[in-house]
Amino acid sequence: AGCNIASPDTEASKDYQELCRARMAAKPPHDTAAPTAASHRIASLSRESDNSPSSRSSTSSWSEEPALSSMDISTGHMVLSYMEDHLRNKDRLETEWAALCAYEAEPCATIIAQRPENAKKNRYVNALPYD
Repeated sequence: AGCNIASPDTEASKDYQELCRARMAAKPPHDTAAPTAASHRIASLSRESDNSPSSRSSTSSWSEEPALSSMDISTGHMVLSYMEDHLRNKDRLETEWAALCAYEAEPCATIIAQRPENAKKNRYVNALPYD
């Protein structure tokens, strides 16, 4: 199966749709009316997925795990956009990894904290504040 980003039926779209369904199913109802057909359908799908071989596998992928988070829709859109961008730009992940490996924290000096007149002011003897 090929990966077609332009198609609305991509794996990422399916994952996002499932995230939205789980989010909506987790929200408490605003009224005390009987459960809707949609909520029964979600519960039915949930039970079906619980019995699938992939959900019992110790090597199941993240997309098959239940989405029980308090992520809002806009955050979900950002995550989906990020995932789609990674699928479009195959070298992006490698570029980001190289940038992370090349990162060096700013050098920090503790010369002033080590001065005799400031040594007694330090909260801890084994951890010094930066200058």
